[in-house]
Amino acid sequence: MKLNNIYPAPEVTRAEREVIMCQVITFPTNRIEHTNAYKNLRVFFDMCDSPESCKFYLETVESLASDEYITTAETLTLRRVGRQKYKELSSPQKTDDIQARISHYGTHYYIDTTLDLKGRGITLLETERDGNKKYRVTLKAFEKLESQYNISPKNLLD
Repeated sequence: MKLNNIYPAPEVTRAEREVIMCQVITFPTNRIEHTNAYKNLRVFFDMCDSPESCKFYLETVESLASDEYITTAETLTLRRVGRQKYKELSSPQKTDDIQARISHYGTHYYIDTTLDLKGRGITLLETERDGNKKYRVTLKAFEKLESQYNISPKNLLD
């Protein structure tokens, strides 16, 4: 039994077969392509280090949006990113103002700082010539200070 008679081969030349084999098939993708302006501004917002530069980039976003160089979705995303970065840069950064070590029995903390601390559970022990002050602080007062200041632990090896 010959199979060639049942399914005859189509008459296609070699050149036509090569053209058919070389065609590129593009499949639809759900990936969102962004404009170059959007990509550049995202990098600028990541790199900016002052509120003034961040404000400048936010103004640039608005001007590009008004001229329709970026899409509405890109505008909204860049506004959100820029405002978050501006808020982050304009808020004061916490620094290590206080060094603390716990007492031997764990009932209170000893704190070294240049700040003037007052309140319940805070006792001034001594003031040094360079302006550093030593305090004894209860556990409850220490928890409150932790929420207000950035406290670095000081570990002394016995």
